[in-house]
Amino acid sequence: MAAQPFRVPATTTLDASGAGEVTLQPPGVVWDVSGMSVETSTSTLHPRATVEINGGFVEGTYSGHRDSSASQHRLGPTDVVRCSWTGGDVGARATLRIWGVQYPDGKAP
Repeated sequence: MAAQPFRVPATTTLDASGAGEVTLQPPGVVWDVSGMSVETSTSTLHPRATVEINGGFVEGTYSGHRDSSASQHRLGPTDVVRCSWTGGDVGARATLRIWGVQYPDGKAP
């Protein structure tokens, strides 16, 4: 099976303090990530979003609503991407999207 494009979202609802977190992990494949975006369903408050891979800081934004990055990473089945929002609107839906190319069975060039 050849490489295929992927676009994966992860969504959460911000809690009573305006915070929330999502995680994404390649499901037995290798992801060559070519971009990420964050957004919230409302933005009266300006949330901050932070992205980590395997616990290490990758990038952050003081505009956790409608912000994107051309950040490139190769991720395998044991890698975990975590996005955390703080300071957002209580009850807002927060979404992280990751896109790129995935290789089946963990076989990447």
